[in-house]
Amino acid sequence: MKHVNAIYRALPLWRASFLEFFGYYLITSRYRDFCSWQPCITLCTTYIFRVVQDISSFEKMLMTLGERLKKIRNDVSQKDFGAKFGATPNTIRRYETGANPPDADFLLSVCNEYSINPTWLLTGEGQMHKGEAQNIIDESSFDLIPMIKAELSAGGGAFVYSEDIKGYYAFRKDWVRRVASGPKDMVMMRVIGDSMHPTIQANDTVMVDTGRKAIREGEIYAIRFDQTIMIKRLSFRPGGKIQIISDNLAYQAYEADIQDIHIIGQVIFFSRVLIQE
Repeated sequence: MKHVNAIYRALPLWRASFLEFFGYYLITSRYRDFCSWQPCITLCTTYIFRVVQDISSFEKMLMTLGERLKKIRNDVSQKDFGAKFGATPNTIRRYETGANPPDADFLLSVCNEYSINPTWLLTGEGQMHKGEAQNIIDESSFDLIPMIKAELSAGGGAFVYSEDIKGYYAFRKDWVRRVASGPKDMVMMRVIGDSMHPTIQANDTVMVDTGRKAIREGEIYAIRFDQTIMIKRLSFRPGGKIQIISDNLAYQAYEADIQDIHIIGQVIFFSRVLIQE
């Protein structure tokens, strides 16, 4: 923003100098030179036309900048408003009418004083205030994953399953699609017991992808086995057996027939509250 004022002033001068030089060349050059340079001249003419359009848009933006300054000032007098930034009422009036472009330091001071979004002040895009721009969350960018009123046993206790939803966790759509089968296949559950310590601990919340039921060697799954729902690490064994493993070495691993294990889904994420309630 430090060079905004210089850019404002330099563009008209640059435009005039360039056109004057180019016109002089066309007048003084011989006709055959003009013909040989015609492709280049056509390109330059197109470029100049675009530059003039850009400058016109720039001048239009300058006017709207003044209008936005007036909106920020609101009901405050030009005298009182200018006093905040060491500017006279006449200076403020010229800024607002577009007679003079405001310098970068002035614009920065206005943004800081009134918590104005600089992008909005310069271009009119986005929210007027910084807080509005920062606090708006596009809900369409998130998937809501249900927190099931259920507890997965990471020990050996019995489990009563309930599909009551306690709430929702919001995850970015791009993240869910990158790591999971899909938002409709996801559920969140709370863990009890310490058999998966230190990987997953009691009271951790896990995300279970119910679309991933195929067993992958050494991965963690939510399973139903022997009337108990639990989270365990699974490993293949000969003869159609699956080894059910606890990360906590205090719990012994055991084997079961693969047909006796119901795979609820793969655990792909967990969260942990570090403070004690």
